[in-house]
Amino acid sequence: MKIRAMPMMLSLALTLGILFGGWNTYQHFYVQQPIRAFIAEKQQVELSNIHFYHDQVKAELNFTDPNTFAADYKDIKDFISDQTGKKVVLQLPVVDEQMKDLWEEEYFSIAEAMKKQEYSEIPKIMEKIKMERHIEKTVSRMDEENVYVFLQKGSNHLYAVLPFKEEVKPIE
Repeated sequence: MKIRAMPMMLSLALTLGILFGGWNTYQHFYVQQPIRAFIAEKQQVELSNIHFYHDQVKAELNFTDPNTFAADYKDIKDFISDQTGKKVVLQLPVVDEQMKDLWEEEYFSIAEAMKKQEYSEIPKIMEKIKMERHIEKTVSRMDEENVYVFLQKGSNHLYAVLPFKEEVKPIE
Protein backbone atom coordinates (compact mmCIF):
# COMPACT_ATOMS: atom_id res chain seq x y z
CA MET A 1 0.00 0.00 0.00
CA LYS A 2 1.47 3.27 -1.10
CA ILE A 3 0.62 6.44 0.87
CA ARG A 4 0.00 9.41 -1.38
CA ALA A 5 1.38 12.69 -0.06
CA MET A 6 -1.19 15.14 -1.46
CA PRO A 7 -4.35 13.54 0.01
CA MET A 8 -2.57 13.00 3.31
CA MET A 9 -1.49 16.67 3.53
CA LEU A 10 -4.97 17.90 2.58
CA SER A 11 -6.52 15.63 5.19
CA LEU A 12 -4.08 16.85 7.84
CA ALA A 13 -4.69 20.52 6.95
CA LEU A 14 -8.47 20.02 6.99
CA THR A 15 -8.37 18.20 10.34
CA LEU A 16 -6.19 20.88 11.94
CA GLY A 17 -8.40 23.62 10.50
CA ILE A 18 -11.52 22.02 11.97
CA LEU A 19 -9.89 21.41 15.36
CA PHE A 20 -8.41 24.89 15.78
CA GLY A 21 -11.41 26.58 14.21
CA GLY A 22 -13.70 24.74 16.60
CA TRP A 23 -11.52 25.63 19.56
CA ASN A 24 -11.42 29.32 18.57
CA THR A 25 -15.18 29.35 18.01
CA TYR A 26 -15.75 27.79 21.42
CA GLN A 27 -13.41 30.30 23.08
CA HIS A 28 -15.14 33.22 21.41
CA PHE A 29 -18.79 32.27 21.93
CA TYR A 30 -18.68 30.32 25.19
CA VAL A 31 -15.84 31.99 27.11
CA GLN A 32 -15.06 35.50 25.85
CA GLN A 33 -18.58 36.64 24.94
CA PRO A 34 -20.15 35.70 28.32
CA ILE A 35 -17.34 37.52 30.14
CA ARG A 36 -17.74 40.63 27.99
CA ALA A 37 -21.52 40.51 28.45
CA PHE A 38 -21.22 40.14 32.23
CA ILE A 39 -18.91 43.15 32.47
CA ALA A 40 -21.08 45.18 30.07
CA GLU A 41 -24.06 44.67 32.42
CA LYS A 42 -22.16 46.56 35.11
CA GLN A 43 -22.71 50.17 34.12
CA GLN A 44 -19.99 51.43 36.45
CA VAL A 45 -17.26 49.27 34.88
CA GLU A 46 -15.66 49.52 31.44
CA LEU A 47 -13.66 46.69 29.90
CA SER A 48 -10.66 48.15 28.05
CA ASN A 49 -9.10 44.88 26.96
CA ILE A 50 -9.00 41.21 27.83
CA HIS A 51 -6.21 38.73 27.12
CA PHE A 52 -6.47 34.96 27.44
CA TYR A 53 -3.25 33.09 28.14
CA HIS A 54 -2.54 29.44 28.78
CA ASP A 55 -2.54 29.77 32.57
CA GLN A 56 -4.31 33.08 33.24
CA VAL A 57 -6.71 35.73 32.05
CA LYS A 58 -5.81 39.43 32.20
CA ALA A 59 -8.57 42.00 32.02
CA GLU A 60 -7.96 45.74 31.91
CA LEU A 61 -10.83 47.50 33.66
CA ASN A 62 -11.88 51.06 34.37
CA PHE A 63 -14.11 51.55 37.40
CA THR A 64 -16.27 54.67 37.61
CA ASP A 65 -18.02 54.27 40.96
CA PRO A 66 -15.81 54.00 44.06
CA ASN A 67 -18.75 52.88 46.22
CA THR A 68 -19.32 49.73 44.14
CA PHE A 69 -15.66 49.17 43.28
CA ALA A 70 -15.01 46.41 45.83
CA ALA A 71 -18.16 44.42 45.00
CA ASP A 72 -17.69 44.82 41.24
CA TYR A 73 -14.03 43.82 41.41
CA LYS A 74 -14.83 40.65 43.36
CA ASP A 75 -17.84 39.76 41.17
CA ILE A 76 -15.87 40.14 37.96
CA LYS A 77 -12.87 38.21 39.25
CA ASP A 78 -15.06 35.35 40.51
CA PHE A 79 -17.08 35.22 37.28
CA ILE A 80 -14.01 35.09 35.03
CA SER A 81 -12.43 32.44 37.25
CA ASP A 82 -15.59 30.33 37.13
CA GLN A 83 -15.85 30.70 33.34
CA THR A 84 -12.23 29.87 32.56
CA GLY A 85 -10.86 27.92 35.52
CA LYS A 86 -7.70 30.00 35.26
CA LYS A 87 -5.93 32.53 37.43
CA VAL A 88 -7.47 35.98 36.93
CA VAL A 89 -5.50 39.23 36.93
CA LEU A 90 -7.59 42.40 36.88
CA GLN A 91 -5.54 45.42 35.90
CA LEU A 92 -6.66 48.83 37.06
CA PRO A 93 -6.05 51.98 35.03
CA VAL A 94 -2.61 53.57 35.16
CA VAL A 95 -2.65 56.58 37.44
CA ASP A 96 -1.01 59.91 36.75
CA GLU A 97 2.28 60.85 38.40
CA GLN A 98 0.70 63.13 41.02
CA MET A 99 -1.55 60.38 42.40
CA LYS A 100 1.20 57.79 42.11
CA ASP A 101 3.58 59.94 44.14
CA LEU A 102 0.89 60.64 46.73
CA TRP A 103 0.10 56.93 47.02
CA GLU A 104 3.75 55.91 47.31
CA GLU A 105 4.18 58.33 50.20
CA GLU A 106 0.98 57.39 52.02
CA TYR A 107 0.39 53.70 51.46
CA PHE A 108 2.92 52.59 54.06
CA SER A 109 0.58 53.41 56.92
CA ILE A 110 -2.11 51.24 55.30
CA ALA A 111 0.42 48.47 54.68
CA GLU A 112 1.49 48.68 58.32
CA ALA A 113 -2.11 48.40 59.52
CA MET A 114 -2.63 45.38 57.27
CA LYS A 115 0.60 43.75 58.45
CA LYS A 116 -0.46 44.21 62.09
CA GLN A 117 -4.01 43.05 61.20
CA GLU A 118 -5.44 46.32 62.52
CA TYR A 119 -7.98 46.64 59.73
CA SER A 120 -10.24 49.02 61.66
CA GLU A 121 -7.43 51.59 61.46
CA ILE A 122 -7.60 51.78 57.66
CA PRO A 123 -10.65 54.12 57.49
CA LYS A 124 -8.97 56.37 60.07
CA ILE A 125 -5.78 56.41 58.03
CA MET A 126 -7.79 57.24 54.90
CA GLU A 127 -9.49 60.13 56.70
CA LYS A 128 -6.09 61.40 57.88
CA ILE A 129 -4.77 61.25 54.30
CA LYS A 130 -7.89 63.11 53.15
CA MET A 131 -7.33 65.94 55.62
CA GLU A 132 -3.55 66.25 55.28
CA ARG A 133 -3.39 65.94 51.49
CA HIS A 134 -6.63 67.82 50.70
CA ILE A 135 -8.14 64.81 48.99
CA GLU A 136 -11.75 65.35 47.91
CA LYS A 137 -12.95 61.79 48.35
CA THR A 138 -11.60 58.63 49.94
CA VAL A 139 -13.28 55.26 50.10
CA SER A 140 -12.00 52.08 51.69
CA ARG A 141 -13.67 48.69 51.68
CA MET A 142 -12.63 45.23 52.77
CA ASP A 143 -13.67 41.66 52.04
CA GLU A 144 -12.17 38.30 52.95
CA GLU A 145 -9.36 38.63 50.37
CA ASN A 146 -8.52 42.32 49.82
CA VAL A 147 -8.63 45.89 51.00
CA TYR A 148 -9.98 48.24 48.31
CA VAL A 149 -8.94 51.89 48.29
CA PHE A 150 -10.11 54.89 46.27
CA LEU A 151 -8.61 58.38 46.34
CA GLN A 152 -9.75 61.38 44.32
CA LYS A 153 -8.07 64.76 44.05
CA GLY A 154 -9.61 66.99 41.39
CA SER A 155 -9.98 65.04 38.18
CA ASN A 156 -7.25 62.59 39.24
CA HIS A 157 -8.18 59.38 40.97
CA LEU A 158 -6.62 56.16 42.12
CA TYR A 159 -8.12 52.71 42.63
CA ALA A 160 -5.99 50.18 44.51
CA VAL A 161 -6.48 46.58 45.59
CA LEU A 162 -4.31 45.37 48.44
CA PRO A 163 -4.42 41.59 48.95
CA PHE A 164 -4.21 40.12 52.44
CA LYS A 165 -2.35 36.96 51.49
CA GLU A 166 0.46 38.59 49.55
CA GLU A 167 3.05 41.12 50.57
CA VAL A 168 1.61 44.61 50.12
CA LYS A 169 3.23 46.27 47.10
CA PRO A 170 3.03 49.76 45.66
CA ILE A 171 0.96 50.56 42.58
CA GLU A 172 2.84 49.91 39.34
